[in-house]
Amino acid sequence: GGVPPPYFWVRCHADLSPLRAVSHPALQIANNGGAYQLFLNGKKIGGTGNMRSGAFSMDKIRQYPVPPSTIGNPPETIALKMTTNYAASSPSVTALFAGESDALLGRRARHVLAQSKIMLVPALCFFVVGIAGVMLLGLFYYVRSRRELLYLSLICISLAALRVNGFCVAANFNYPSQLQNAIDFLANIAVGVTDVLFF
Repeated sequence: GGVPPPYFWVRCHADLSPLRAVSHPALQIANNGGAYQLFLNGKKIGGTGNMRSGAFSMDKIRQYPVPPSTIGNPPETIALKMTTNYAASSPSVTALFAGESDALLGRRARHVLAQSKIMLVPALCFFVVGIAGVMLLGLFYYVRSRRELLYLSLICISLAALRVNGFCVAANFNYPSQLQNAIDFLANIAVGVTDVLFF
């Protein structure tokens, strides 16, 4: 029983000696969300988010330079102090990579491009729908008796916000998780209510 701790530790052991041969060694972490701190052989080399609140950035693939002084004799110990992400349907950490900094950045770019391409067309289409919603809102301003114009405009704007927000998540945009959650929550509520009122 009792309240679970606000964070937990994940540790693994690896042979990082090949990193001595590269000019800019780095570690790259891809996760589903949550704040964390990264340690190598007991020394903190990076981290993201707020460990007290669990708030994090939607830029979920990050990398950190590895100081040569932190690379000891194998096996090295890599440790993550992580907050729990209750919104994620799978474990927070999905991947950990080590290598040359530029190569890891290229890997991140390929992943972001692949995810963004899936969401780009729906986001663009609903962005146009959102513009139409703003125009309908302007019409309602001049014809206040036509409340269906207001309801339809809110539906269009809310749907656009959801799709654009989804694209920003796929593209790993660096914005707060609280903002992403707020947009999703408010837009879903607005669509649900105005759908009923409009029909």
